[in-house]
Amino acid sequence: MDIQIKSALIGAIIPTVGAFVIFFLGDFSTQSKLERDTVKVLSEKFDSVEKDMSYEDALQAVFKGNEDLKNQLSLMNDELLSAQNELSETQNILSSKEEELQNKLSEAPKVEYSDFDININGEVTENLKKSFLNIDGRDFVSFDILNKITNEEINYSDNVLYIGHATGKKVNLMDVCPPYDVSIGNYYNEDLFEMAGKTYDGFSMGSGSVEYVLVNLEGKYSNLMFDFGHVDGESKYDCTLNIYLDDKLEKTIEQRADANVSHIKIPLNYSNHLKFEFCIPHWTRYGLGNIKLKY
Repeated sequence: MDIQIKSALIGAIIPTVGAFVIFFLGDFSTQSKLERDTVKVLSEKFDSVEKDMSYEDALQAVFKGNEDLKNQLSLMNDELLSAQNELSETQNILSSKEEELQNKLSEAPKVEYSDFDININGEVTENLKKSFLNIDGRDFVSFDILNKITNEEINYSDNVLYIGHATGKKVNLMDVCPPYDVSIGNYYNEDLFEMAGKTYDGFSMGSGSVEYVLVNLEGKYSNLMFDFGHVDGESKYDCTLNIYLDDKLEKTIEQRADANVSHIKIPLNYSNHLKFEFCIPHWTRYGLGNIKLKY
């Protein structure tokens, strides 16, 4: 039964019972019957009252039930108040988080992408989709777009933007311009190899005659640097390495099989073509490692 209904019933029944008791106080038999009838009515209204209870026990059970109901109501009110406080605290936290996010969003840079045409000397050469970037009123384009505009290679390194010949920057020859042709010798460019006990990347040539390796430099580089030596585990025969730039002999390197690795530096002077010529009298294998080109 609902707590408030039970409390109302108790408040209505108790005064009525008292009036009946006073009115029939002189007539014991009538009073006894009234008490039994009262207990019966109370047993129908309250689970804590049994039909065969005495009048006094029934009243005590009703009063006790009323106190229990009051306690339950008080406890429920306390729980409701606690839940309301938790809800209010949660709402305050959410409101604070929302305000914090709104502040961050307001401080974030405004970014817009747009299409644009490349127009050179009055002629539209290309339309680029979503390649123009505006951040807080400042305009940005990517390196590849600068490359299209300038028709020069664009590089960024050590806080320097290089356009064209990036003077001083070093790159791996096998990455930027790997050999485009080799002779019929055993040319290796995928596996690491060892020279004088150290591991190198680059390429090696196995042969017992004259072999060549050709590279297109495209006139971009000022210097060539590499380590040259006999590949460990191969037959011990010496090798002569000739370096040609634009079909002219630039340098000859005599390398013994039992010697340490040679560190070679050759001025390229922005030559277009490079040729490595291996001259080996008997079959063995020589390698070029750490091959660097300098802009």
